[in-house]
Amino acid sequence: MGIKDISLGDFSAENDSNLSQYFVEEIVAYQAAEDIKDTRYVLIGRTGSGKSAILSHISSKFKDDRNYIVASIRPTASYLDAIVKTEDFAKLRQVEGLEPIFYKLIWHYLIMIAVLRSKYGTHGPIKKGRLLIGNDLQAYKFLNRAKQLTTDHITFLDIAIRLIKDISLSIGQLKITTNTTGNLPYEITRDLFQEVETFHEKGFWDVVGGSKLYLLFDDLDLGWNPNDENQQSLLIGLFSIMKEYNYRERVKPLIALRTNILEGLNLPQREKFENNILRISWSKEQLRRMLLLRLKEYGGVNNGDGFEQMFKIGQGEDPISYMIEKTLYRPRDLLAFCKYAITDASKTGVEKIEMKNVLAAESLYSKSRSQALADEWKYLYPKLDLLIRLLVAIAKQSNAIQSINTTTLREILVEAKERILTNPEPSEPYDSLKWVNSYFPENNSPTEIVSVLYKLGILGYKNGLENYIFSHEQNEILNITNETEFMFHPMLHNISITDISLGEENPWI
Repeated sequence: MGIKDISLGDFSAENDSNLSQYFVEEIVAYQAAEDIKDTRYVLIGRTGSGKSAILSHISSKFKDDRNYIVASIRPTASYLDAIVKTEDFAKLRQVEGLEPIFYKLIWHYLIMIAVLRSKYGTHGPIKKGRLLIGNDLQAYKFLNRAKQLTTDHITFLDIAIRLIKDISLSIGQLKITTNTTGNLPYEITRDLFQEVETFHEKGFWDVVGGSKLYLLFDDLDLGWNPNDENQQSLLIGLFSIMKEYNYRERVKPLIALRTNILEGLNLPQREKFENNILRISWSKEQLRRMLLLRLKEYGGVNNGDGFEQMFKIGQGEDPISYMIEKTLYRPRDLLAFCKYAITDASKTGVEKIEMKNVLAAESLYSKSRSQALADEWKYLYPKLDLLIRLLVAIAKQSNAIQSINTTTLREILVEAKERILTNPEPSEPYDSLKWVNSYFPENNSPTEIVSVLYKLGILGYKNGLENYIFSHEQNEILNITNETEFMFHPMLHNISITDISLGEENPWI
Protein backbone atom coordinates (compact mmCIF):
# COMPACT_ATOMS: atom_id res chain seq x y z
CA MET A 1 0.00 0.00 0.00
CA GLY A 2 1.35 3.42 -0.95
CA ILE A 3 1.99 6.33 1.41
CA LYS A 4 -1.10 8.42 2.17
CA ASP A 5 -0.99 12.21 1.99
CA ILE A 6 -1.40 12.88 5.70
CA SER A 7 -1.49 16.07 7.74
CA LEU A 8 1.23 16.86 10.27
CA GLY A 9 -1.05 19.06 12.33
CA ASP A 10 -1.51 22.81 12.29
CA PHE A 11 1.83 24.59 11.97
CA SER A 12 0.44 27.52 14.01
CA ALA A 13 0.51 26.54 17.67
CA GLU A 14 -2.40 28.79 18.64
CA ASN A 15 -4.63 26.83 16.26
CA ASP A 16 -3.34 23.37 17.18
CA SER A 17 -5.61 21.77 19.77
CA ASN A 18 -3.44 18.63 19.86
CA LEU A 19 -0.14 20.41 20.52
CA SER A 20 0.39 19.12 24.06
CA GLN A 21 0.27 15.53 22.82
CA TYR A 22 3.50 15.97 20.88
CA PHE A 23 5.15 19.01 22.44
CA VAL A 24 8.88 18.63 23.16
CA GLU A 25 9.53 19.86 26.70
CA GLU A 26 13.23 19.02 26.59
CA ILE A 27 14.35 22.21 24.81
CA VAL A 28 16.18 24.63 27.09
CA ALA A 29 13.95 27.57 26.18
CA TYR A 30 10.81 25.78 27.34
CA GLN A 31 12.33 24.68 30.64
CA ALA A 32 13.45 28.24 31.35
CA ALA A 33 10.06 29.64 30.30
CA GLU A 34 8.20 27.34 32.66
CA ASP A 35 10.57 28.04 35.58
CA ILE A 36 8.96 30.77 37.70
CA LYS A 37 12.33 31.61 39.25
CA ASP A 38 14.08 32.16 35.91
CA THR A 39 14.15 35.93 35.33
CA ARG A 40 14.33 35.70 31.52
CA TYR A 41 10.96 36.80 30.21
CA VAL A 42 11.51 38.09 26.65
CA LEU A 43 11.09 34.94 24.56
CA ILE A 44 12.90 35.56 21.28
CA GLY A 45 12.83 33.39 18.19
CA ARG A 46 12.48 33.46 14.42
CA THR A 47 9.15 32.76 12.76
CA GLY A 48 8.32 29.08 13.21
CA SER A 49 10.83 28.49 16.02
CA GLY A 50 8.16 27.59 18.60
CA LYS A 51 7.42 30.78 20.57
CA SER A 52 3.64 30.39 20.43
CA ALA A 53 3.97 26.65 21.04
CA ILE A 54 5.82 27.30 24.31
CA LEU A 55 3.15 29.72 25.53
CA SER A 56 0.32 27.45 24.42
CA HIS A 57 1.83 24.45 26.19
CA ILE A 58 2.30 26.37 29.44
CA SER A 59 -1.31 27.52 29.25
CA SER A 60 -2.57 23.99 28.56
CA LYS A 61 -0.41 22.46 31.29
CA PHE A 62 -1.38 24.80 34.14
CA LYS A 63 -4.75 26.33 33.26
CA ASP A 64 -6.71 23.77 35.30
CA ASP A 65 -4.28 23.69 38.24
CA ARG A 66 -5.77 25.69 41.13
CA ASN A 67 -2.29 26.67 42.28
CA TYR A 68 -1.76 28.68 39.10
CA ILE A 69 -3.33 31.57 37.24
CA VAL A 70 -2.52 31.65 33.54
CA ALA A 71 -3.48 34.88 31.80
CA SER A 72 -2.99 34.98 28.03
CA ILE A 73 -2.88 38.40 26.40
CA ARG A 74 -3.09 37.71 22.70
CA PRO A 75 -4.43 40.37 20.32
CA THR A 76 -6.80 39.09 17.65
CA ALA A 77 -6.50 42.08 15.32
CA SER A 78 -3.87 44.56 14.17
CA TYR A 79 -4.21 46.25 17.54
CA LEU A 80 -1.06 48.40 17.34
CA ASP A 81 -2.11 50.20 14.21
CA ALA A 82 -5.78 50.34 15.20
CA ILE A 83 -5.13 51.83 18.65
CA VAL A 84 -2.76 54.56 17.59
CA LYS A 85 -5.05 55.72 14.76
CA THR A 86 -8.07 56.35 16.95
CA GLU A 87 -9.17 59.97 17.38
CA ASP A 88 -9.07 59.72 21.17
CA PHE A 89 -5.51 58.42 21.11
CA ALA A 90 -4.38 61.31 18.93
CA LYS A 91 -5.91 63.80 21.39
CA LEU A 92 -4.25 62.19 24.38
CA ARG A 93 -0.81 62.32 22.80
CA GLN A 94 -1.11 66.10 22.61
CA VAL A 95 -1.50 66.43 26.37
CA GLU A 96 1.90 67.34 27.76
CA GLY A 97 3.08 65.23 30.66
CA LEU A 98 0.72 62.34 29.97
CA GLU A 99 2.76 60.22 27.59
CA PRO A 100 5.46 58.93 30.01
CA ILE A 101 2.94 56.88 31.98
CA PHE A 102 0.03 56.64 29.55
CA TYR A 103 1.35 53.60 27.67
CA LYS A 104 2.26 51.81 30.87
CA LEU A 105 -1.23 52.27 32.30
CA ILE A 106 -2.79 50.75 29.18
CA TRP A 107 -0.79 47.58 29.83
CA HIS A 108 -1.51 47.57 33.59
CA TYR A 109 -5.20 47.79 32.81
CA LEU A 110 -5.17 45.05 30.19
CA ILE A 111 -3.09 42.73 32.39
CA MET A 112 -5.35 43.11 35.41
CA ILE A 113 -8.48 42.40 33.38
CA ALA A 114 -6.87 39.33 31.77
CA VAL A 115 -5.76 37.97 35.16
CA LEU A 116 -9.11 38.54 36.85
CA ARG A 117 -11.04 37.00 33.97
CA SER A 118 -8.71 34.01 34.09
CA LYS A 119 -9.26 33.63 37.84
CA TYR A 120 -13.01 34.24 37.99
CA GLY A 121 -14.35 33.68 34.48
CA THR A 122 -16.31 36.13 32.35
CA HIS A 123 -18.99 36.74 35.00
CA GLY A 124 -16.48 37.76 37.64
CA PRO A 125 -16.52 36.59 41.28
CA ILE A 126 -20.33 36.55 41.66
CA LYS A 127 -21.56 33.16 42.91
CA LYS A 128 -25.17 32.29 43.60
CA GLY A 129 -26.03 32.53 47.29
CA ARG A 130 -22.64 33.97 48.27
CA LEU A 131 -22.03 37.48 49.57
CA LEU A 132 -19.16 39.35 47.95
CA ILE A 133 -16.58 40.53 50.49
CA GLY A 134 -12.90 41.43 50.68
CA ASN A 135 -10.76 40.71 47.63
CA ASP A 136 -13.65 39.28 45.64
CA LEU A 137 -15.61 42.49 46.15
CA GLN A 138 -12.65 44.60 45.03
CA ALA A 139 -12.25 42.45 41.91
CA TYR A 140 -15.96 42.74 41.14
CA LYS A 141 -15.93 46.53 41.49
CA PHE A 142 -12.93 46.86 39.20
CA LEU A 143 -14.33 44.56 36.52
CA ASN A 144 -17.73 46.23 36.73
CA ARG A 145 -16.17 49.69 36.39
CA ALA A 146 -14.15 48.43 33.43
CA LYS A 147 -17.34 46.97 31.88
CA GLN A 148 -15.75 43.52 31.77
CA LEU A 149 -18.53 41.47 33.35
CA THR A 150 -20.58 39.03 31.23
CA THR A 151 -18.64 40.05 28.13
CA ASP A 152 -17.56 36.83 26.47
CA HIS A 153 -16.20 37.97 23.12
CA ILE A 154 -14.50 41.26 23.86
CA THR A 155 -11.08 41.60 22.25
CA PHE A 156 -7.78 43.01 23.43
CA LEU A 157 -8.34 45.92 21.06
CA ASP A 158 -11.84 46.61 22.44
CA ILE A 159 -10.48 46.82 25.99
CA ALA A 160 -7.65 49.18 25.08
CA ILE A 161 -9.84 51.53 23.05
CA ARG A 162 -12.50 51.62 25.77
CA LEU A 163 -9.88 52.68 28.31
CA ILE A 164 -8.52 55.34 25.95
CA LYS A 165 -12.03 56.76 25.46
CA ASP A 166 -12.61 56.90 29.23
CA ILE A 167 -9.33 58.73 29.78
CA SER A 168 -10.06 61.10 26.91
CA LEU A 169 -13.44 61.98 28.42
CA SER A 170 -11.85 62.59 31.83
CA ILE A 171 -9.29 64.92 30.34
CA GLY A 172 -11.97 66.79 28.40
CA GLN A 173 -13.95 67.36 31.59
CA LEU A 174 -10.93 68.93 33.30
CA LYS A 175 -10.66 71.59 30.55
CA ILE A 176 -6.91 71.74 30.95
CA THR A 177 -5.18 74.69 29.28
CA THR A 178 -1.57 75.21 28.29
CA ASN A 179 0.72 76.98 30.75
CA THR A 180 4.43 77.49 31.18
CA THR A 181 4.80 74.55 33.52
CA GLY A 182 3.10 72.07 31.18
CA ASN A 183 -0.45 70.88 30.62
CA LEU A 184 -0.71 67.98 32.94
CA PRO A 185 1.54 67.58 35.99
CA TYR A 186 2.31 64.07 37.12
CA GLU A 187 0.03 64.36 40.16
CA ILE A 188 -3.04 65.25 38.08
CA THR A 189 -2.24 62.44 35.65
CA ARG A 190 -2.26 59.96 38.51
CA ASP A 191 -5.66 61.26 39.59
CA LEU A 192 -7.01 60.49 36.12
CA PHE A 193 -5.85 56.91 36.44
CA GLN A 194 -6.76 56.51 40.10
CA GLU A 195 -9.25 53.69 39.45
CA VAL A 196 -6.57 51.61 37.74
CA GLU A 197 -3.63 52.56 39.92
CA THR A 198 -5.39 52.17 43.26
CA PHE A 199 -6.67 48.71 42.48
CA HIS A 200 -3.32 47.61 41.05
CA GLU A 201 -1.40 48.74 44.11
CA LYS A 202 -3.85 47.89 46.89
CA GLY A 203 -6.14 45.15 45.68
CA PHE A 204 -4.94 43.31 42.61
CA TRP A 205 -2.05 41.42 44.21
CA ASP A 206 -4.25 40.45 47.15
CA VAL A 207 -6.69 38.90 44.67
CA VAL A 208 -3.87 36.96 43.01
CA GLY A 209 -2.95 35.75 46.49
CA GLY A 210 -0.51 32.85 46.75
CA SER A 211 -1.12 31.57 43.24
CA LYS A 212 1.73 31.28 40.79
CA LEU A 213 0.99 33.66 37.94
CA TYR A 214 1.95 33.28 34.29
CA LEU A 215 1.41 36.34 32.08
CA LEU A 216 1.65 35.21 28.46
CA PHE A 217 1.95 37.83 25.70
CA ASP A 218 1.76 36.61 22.11
CA ASP A 219 1.01 37.98 18.62
CA LEU A 220 2.38 41.39 19.57
CA ASP A 221 3.72 41.74 16.04
CA LEU A 222 0.26 42.12 14.50
CA GLY A 223 0.22 45.38 12.59
CA TRP A 224 3.79 46.13 13.64
CA ASN A 225 5.56 48.98 11.88
CA PRO A 226 8.95 49.89 13.40
CA ASN A 227 8.76 53.35 11.82
CA ASP A 228 5.63 54.30 13.75
CA GLU A 229 6.57 56.28 16.87
CA ASN A 230 3.29 55.50 18.62
CA GLN A 231 3.60 51.76 18.10
CA GLN A 232 7.17 51.93 19.36
CA SER A 233 6.02 53.72 22.53
CA LEU A 234 3.25 51.22 23.18
CA LEU A 235 5.57 48.20 23.03
CA ILE A 236 8.34 49.96 24.96
CA GLY A 237 5.75 50.67 27.66
CA LEU A 238 5.13 46.93 27.98
CA PHE A 239 8.85 46.21 28.34
CA SER A 240 9.14 48.86 31.03
CA ILE A 241 6.39 47.57 33.30
CA MET A 242 7.41 43.94 32.82
CA LYS A 243 10.50 44.72 34.86
CA GLU A 244 8.14 45.38 37.78
CA TYR A 245 6.13 42.19 37.27
CA ASN A 246 9.14 40.01 36.59
CA TYR A 247 10.79 40.56 39.95
CA ARG A 248 7.70 39.80 42.00
CA GLU A 249 7.87 36.43 43.67
CA ARG A 250 5.77 33.70 42.01
CA VAL A 251 5.11 35.79 38.88
CA LYS A 252 6.45 34.85 35.44
CA PRO A 253 5.74 37.14 32.50
CA LEU A 254 6.61 35.85 29.03
CA ILE A 255 6.66 38.19 26.03
CA ALA A 256 6.95 36.22 22.79
CA LEU A 257 8.64 38.33 20.12
CA ARG A 258 10.03 37.60 16.70
CA THR A 259 13.71 38.35 16.34
CA ASN A 260 13.03 41.05 13.77
CA ILE A 261 10.60 42.87 16.11
CA LEU A 262 13.28 43.12 18.80
CA GLU A 263 15.75 44.32 16.14
CA GLY A 264 13.43 47.18 15.18
CA LEU A 265 12.40 48.17 18.71
CA ASN A 266 14.07 51.37 19.94
CA LEU A 267 14.46 50.27 23.54
CA PRO A 268 16.07 52.91 25.77
CA GLN A 269 19.13 51.49 27.53
CA ARG A 270 18.73 48.21 25.67
CA GLU A 271 21.56 46.64 27.64
CA LYS A 272 19.33 46.62 30.74
CA PHE A 273 17.14 43.98 29.08
CA GLU A 274 19.92 41.66 27.87
CA ASN A 275 19.76 39.46 30.98
CA ASN A 276 16.00 39.07 30.47
CA ILE A 277 16.19 37.68 26.93
CA LEU A 278 15.52 33.98 26.39
CA ARG A 279 16.45 32.79 22.89
CA ILE A 280 14.91 29.65 21.41
CA SER A 281 17.24 27.09 19.85
CA TRP A 282 16.82 23.49 18.72
CA SER A 283 19.28 20.65 18.35
CA LYS A 284 19.16 18.11 15.55
CA GLU A 285 17.98 15.39 17.93
CA GLN A 286 15.21 17.59 19.33
CA LEU A 287 13.96 18.32 15.81
CA ARG A 288 13.99 14.60 15.00
CA ARG A 289 11.98 13.92 18.15
CA MET A 290 9.51 16.68 17.32
CA LEU A 291 8.91 15.24 13.85
CA LEU A 292 8.63 11.66 15.09
CA LEU A 293 6.00 12.66 17.66
CA ARG A 294 3.96 14.31 14.89
CA LEU A 295 4.25 11.24 12.69
CA LYS A 296 3.07 9.04 15.55
CA GLU A 297 0.07 11.30 16.09
CA TYR A 298 -0.97 11.78 12.46
CA GLY A 299 0.75 9.03 10.49
CA GLY A 300 0.14 6.05 12.71
CA VAL A 301 3.85 5.41 13.32
CA ASN A 302 4.29 2.87 16.10
CA ASN A 303 6.46 3.60 19.13
CA GLY A 304 8.89 0.80 18.37
CA ASP A 305 9.34 1.37 14.63
CA GLY A 306 10.45 5.00 14.48
CA PHE A 307 11.07 6.73 11.15
CA GLU A 308 11.75 3.43 9.36
CA GLN A 309 8.00 2.76 9.25
CA MET A 310 7.48 5.69 6.84
CA PHE A 311 10.92 6.46 5.40
CA LYS A 312 13.40 4.39 3.43
CA ILE A 313 16.62 4.76 5.43
CA GLY A 314 19.87 2.99 4.68
CA GLN A 315 22.87 2.69 2.40
CA GLY A 316 24.11 6.11 3.42
CA GLU A 317 20.75 7.75 2.86
CA ASP A 318 18.91 9.43 5.74
CA PRO A 319 16.05 11.62 4.46
CA ILE A 320 15.41 13.04 7.94
CA SER A 321 18.97 14.29 8.41
CA TYR A 322 18.98 15.66 4.87
CA MET A 323 15.80 17.67 5.50
CA ILE A 324 17.07 19.02 8.84
CA GLU A 325 20.28 20.29 7.25
CA LYS A 326 18.14 22.23 4.79
CA THR A 327 16.39 24.10 7.61
CA LEU A 328 17.26 27.01 9.88
CA TYR A 329 16.75 24.51 12.72
CA ARG A 330 13.16 25.56 13.28
CA PRO A 331 10.25 23.13 13.69
CA ARG A 332 8.10 24.81 11.05
CA ASP A 333 10.86 24.47 8.43
CA LEU A 334 11.17 20.74 9.00
CA LEU A 335 7.41 20.18 9.10
CA ALA A 336 6.97 22.09 5.83
CA PHE A 337 9.71 20.12 4.06
CA CYS A 338 8.41 16.78 5.35
CA LYS A 339 4.86 17.63 4.29
CA TYR A 340 6.03 18.38 0.73
CA ALA A 341 7.91 15.05 0.69
CA ILE A 342 4.86 13.14 1.96
CA THR A 343 2.68 14.71 -0.73
CA ASP A 344 5.19 13.80 -3.45
CA ALA A 345 5.45 10.22 -2.17
CA SER A 346 1.67 9.85 -2.10
CA LYS A 347 1.49 10.90 -5.76
CA THR A 348 4.15 8.41 -6.88
CA GLY A 349 2.58 5.51 -4.97
CA VAL A 350 5.73 4.37 -3.13
CA GLU A 351 5.34 2.33 0.05
CA LYS A 352 7.89 4.45 1.92
CA ILE A 353 9.15 7.99 1.46
CA GLU A 354 12.44 7.85 -0.43
CA MET A 355 15.23 10.34 -1.06
CA LYS A 356 13.86 10.91 -4.57
CA ASN A 357 10.63 12.20 -3.01
CA VAL A 358 12.57 14.50 -0.69
CA LEU A 359 14.65 15.82 -3.59
CA ALA A 360 11.54 16.32 -5.71
CA ALA A 361 9.95 18.34 -2.89
CA GLU A 362 13.00 20.51 -2.30
CA SER A 363 12.30 23.24 -4.86
CA LEU A 364 8.82 23.86 -3.43
CA TYR A 365 10.25 23.87 0.06
CA SER A 366 13.05 26.31 -0.87
CA LYS A 367 10.58 28.68 -2.50
CA SER A 368 8.28 28.65 0.54
CA ARG A 369 11.16 29.26 2.98
CA SER A 370 12.54 32.11 0.89
CA GLN A 371 9.10 33.73 0.91
CA ALA A 372 8.83 33.12 4.66
CA LEU A 373 12.12 34.94 5.17
CA ALA A 374 10.87 37.84 3.06
CA ASP A 375 7.63 38.06 5.05
CA GLU A 376 9.48 37.87 8.36
CA TRP A 377 11.85 40.76 7.61
CA LYS A 378 9.78 42.84 5.16
CA TYR A 379 9.83 46.03 7.23
CA LEU A 380 13.60 46.11 7.65
CA TYR A 381 14.65 44.47 4.37
CA PRO A 382 11.96 44.75 1.63
CA LYS A 383 11.88 42.25 -1.27
CA LEU A 384 14.32 39.92 0.45
CA ASP A 385 13.16 36.95 -1.63
CA LEU A 386 14.21 38.77 -4.83
CA LEU A 387 17.61 39.56 -3.34
CA ILE A 388 18.09 35.90 -2.41
CA ARG A 389 17.34 34.75 -5.96
CA LEU A 390 19.63 37.41 -7.42
CA LEU A 391 22.53 36.43 -5.14
CA VAL A 392 22.06 32.71 -5.81
CA ALA A 393 21.90 33.33 -9.58
CA ILE A 394 25.16 35.32 -9.55
CA ALA A 395 26.82 32.74 -7.28
CA LYS A 396 25.80 29.85 -9.54
CA GLN A 397 27.04 31.73 -12.60
CA SER A 398 30.39 31.99 -10.80
CA ASN A 399 30.22 28.33 -9.66
CA ALA A 400 30.42 29.61 -6.09
CA ILE A 401 27.37 28.50 -4.12
CA GLN A 402 29.60 27.04 -1.39
CA SER A 403 33.28 27.12 -0.42
CA ILE A 404 33.26 30.81 -1.35
CA ASN A 405 36.40 32.74 -0.42
CA THR A 406 36.25 36.36 0.73
CA THR A 407 37.30 37.79 -2.65
CA THR A 408 34.65 35.88 -4.58
CA LEU A 409 31.95 36.71 -2.04
CA ARG A 410 32.81 40.40 -2.33
CA GLU A 411 32.52 40.18 -6.12
CA ILE A 412 29.12 38.46 -5.87
CA LEU A 413 27.76 41.06 -3.44
CA VAL A 414 29.13 44.08 -5.31
CA GLU A 415 27.74 42.75 -8.59
CA ALA A 416 24.33 42.28 -6.99
CA LYS A 417 24.44 45.84 -5.64
CA GLU A 418 25.38 47.33 -9.01
CA ARG A 419 22.74 45.33 -10.87
CA ILE A 420 20.14 46.66 -8.42
CA LEU A 421 21.31 50.26 -8.87
CA THR A 422 21.87 50.24 -12.65
CA ASN A 423 19.24 47.86 -13.99
CA PRO A 424 18.21 49.48 -17.29
CA GLU A 425 14.84 47.74 -17.50
CA PRO A 426 11.74 49.20 -15.81
CA SER A 427 11.94 47.22 -12.61
CA GLU A 428 9.97 48.27 -9.58
CA PRO A 429 11.08 45.22 -7.53
CA TYR A 430 14.74 46.18 -8.01
CA ASP A 431 13.92 49.72 -6.87
CA SER A 432 12.70 48.16 -3.61
CA LEU A 433 16.15 46.60 -3.13
CA LYS A 434 18.11 49.85 -3.20
CA TRP A 435 18.43 49.63 0.60
CA VAL A 436 21.26 47.17 -0.11
CA ASN A 437 23.47 50.10 -1.14
CA SER A 438 23.27 51.57 2.36
CA TYR A 439 25.30 48.61 3.65
CA PHE A 440 28.27 49.36 1.39
CA PRO A 441 30.80 52.09 2.25
CA GLU A 442 32.67 54.01 -0.44
CA ASN A 443 35.35 51.32 -0.78
CA ASN A 444 32.67 48.66 -1.39
CA SER A 445 33.71 46.64 1.64
CA PRO A 446 30.93 44.05 2.10
CA THR A 447 31.40 43.59 5.86
CA GLU A 448 28.03 45.11 6.83
CA ILE A 449 25.94 43.32 4.20
CA VAL A 450 27.68 40.02 5.04
CA SER A 451 26.68 40.49 8.69
CA VAL A 452 23.07 41.12 7.64
CA LEU A 453 22.93 38.07 5.36
CA TYR A 454 24.47 35.94 8.11
CA LYS A 455 21.96 37.21 10.68
CA LEU A 456 19.07 36.35 8.36
CA GLY A 457 20.38 32.82 7.82
CA ILE A 458 21.23 33.31 4.15
CA LEU A 459 25.01 32.93 4.58
CA GLY A 460 27.10 30.66 6.78
CA TYR A 461 30.86 30.67 7.32
CA LYS A 462 33.73 28.55 8.57
CA ASN A 463 37.38 28.96 9.46
CA GLY A 464 39.67 26.02 8.72
CA LEU A 465 38.35 22.48 8.93
CA GLU A 466 35.32 23.19 11.14
CA ASN A 467 31.76 22.84 9.88
CA TYR A 468 29.88 25.81 8.48
CA ILE A 469 28.27 27.91 11.19
CA PHE A 470 24.89 29.60 10.74
CA SER A 471 23.02 32.17 12.81
CA HIS A 472 20.82 29.58 14.52
CA GLU A 473 24.00 28.29 16.20
CA GLN A 474 25.80 31.58 16.85
CA ASN A 475 24.33 35.09 16.82
CA GLU A 476 27.20 36.89 15.10
CA ILE A 477 30.19 36.19 12.89
CA LEU A 478 33.09 36.16 15.32
CA ASN A 479 36.11 36.31 13.08
CA ILE A 480 36.77 36.79 9.37
CA THR A 481 40.25 36.13 8.00
CA ASN A 482 41.78 35.48 4.58
CA GLU A 483 41.12 31.79 5.25
CA THR A 484 37.39 32.19 5.94
CA GLU A 485 35.00 30.41 3.59
CA PHE A 486 31.32 31.15 3.10
CA MET A 487 28.33 29.20 1.86
CA PHE A 488 24.77 30.06 0.93
CA HIS A 489 22.43 28.14 3.22
CA PRO A 490 21.65 24.65 1.83
CA MET A 491 17.93 25.41 1.76
CA LEU A 492 18.65 27.95 -1.01
CA HIS A 493 20.85 25.82 -3.26
CA ASN A 494 17.94 24.52 -5.34
CA ILE A 495 15.74 27.59 -5.27
CA SER A 496 14.26 28.53 -8.64
CA ILE A 497 16.11 31.44 -10.32
CA THR A 498 14.39 31.28 -13.71
CA ASP A 499 13.01 34.82 -13.25
CA ILE A 500 16.52 36.28 -12.88
CA SER A 501 18.18 37.26 -16.15
CA LEU A 502 21.86 38.10 -15.79
CA GLY A 503 22.93 38.20 -19.43
CA GLU A 504 26.61 37.90 -20.22
CA GLU A 505 27.80 41.32 -19.03
CA ASN A 506 28.56 42.39 -15.50
CA PRO A 507 27.33 46.00 -15.28
CA TRP A 508 29.61 46.81 -12.35
CA ILE A 509 32.85 46.29 -14.31
